[in-house]
Amino acid sequence: MPQPRRVKAADVAREAEVSTATVSYVLNKTPGQTISETTAQRVREAARRLGYVGNPAAQTLARGKSNFVLLDMSDFVTQESATLAAAPLLTKLRNEGYEPFMTWWPDGLDGFTRADRMVRFARATSPEAVISVLPLPEELQTSLRSVGARSISSIAKGPEDLAPALSMSAKTQVEYLAERGHTHALYVASTQPALDHVVELRDRVGAQTAAAHGMAWTALPRYESVPELAESIVTAMKDHPKATAIAAYNDTDALAALFALHMLQVEIPTRMAVIGIDNDRFADLSYPKLTSVSFDFDLSEADPGVLTAAIESEGRSGVVRDYHRIIRPRVHVRESA
Repeated sequence: MPQPRRVKAADVAREAEVSTATVSYVLNKTPGQTISETTAQRVREAARRLGYVGNPAAQTLARGKSNFVLLDMSDFVTQESATLAAAPLLTKLRNEGYEPFMTWWPDGLDGFTRADRMVRFARATSPEAVISVLPLPEELQTSLRSVGARSISSIAKGPEDLAPALSMSAKTQVEYLAERGHTHALYVASTQPALDHVVELRDRVGAQTAAAHGMAWTALPRYESVPELAESIVTAMKDHPKATAIAAYNDTDALAALFALHMLQVEIPTRMAVIGIDNDRFADLSYPKLTSVSFDFDLSEADPGVLTAAIESEGRSGVVRDYHRIIRPRVHVRESA
């Protein structure tokens, strides 16, 4: 059976009694054209009646760009934290007329490297721009440009730029505990090599903030299992009887601490309070419900045209500056602390 003929722009032009150029201008939303709304509406209705489906490649060629932006958040360790950080950037890009798509492809996920997946995805989607958290390796940038990505940018210039975002949560944890009268906090973080830098950073900032508030701060040994963590907590409670709170590296570690305290039959929060970071979805499902620190990313004080300027050029490293002005940590108070 012969396949039905594809409806073309010329068919829409005849139906709407306009030129094919007018059809192209209307359906591709080409800027700078003086076409009346009456005519534009007639073209759109004709296209709808005929079932016209545009050719994405042809539309991209006509516009000179795709307006599709690949926002890669693979530098974040967890997909939850990547999604949280990406949300305001996705909104800002949409408000500026782009259609962004967030990816989270750490190396090894599904058996593919991040670079392989990014290049394959870019080849299939022809993104106008690629924006990553940290600068992409030069080899990967070259591969992305070879498949049509004209603009390649990074949110930060290097890991040090992200230090405020990574450390402000620990400072907020300690300040919250100090306000509630705790005088000694235990720091809990799991053994994941990929997190070493951030674990140490939050430990350092937590200790500094605790000292500034007259609190003691004790980092427990990195643990690999809940029973191992429970042993460390028992030892710490014997050595530091005034320790009454646990500040966990993130909500996963906070949940492990809750399990360990349940195993030890330690009352929460009466004898030991627990506070996490990230405000993951299970914070409302744990017992007791987990108090946690989350981030609000407010881009209203950022340069309003910085993303557009980067995308319309070949891109730049360090698109977002001064994280202290755009990150707003806040505590979600629940039953555990």
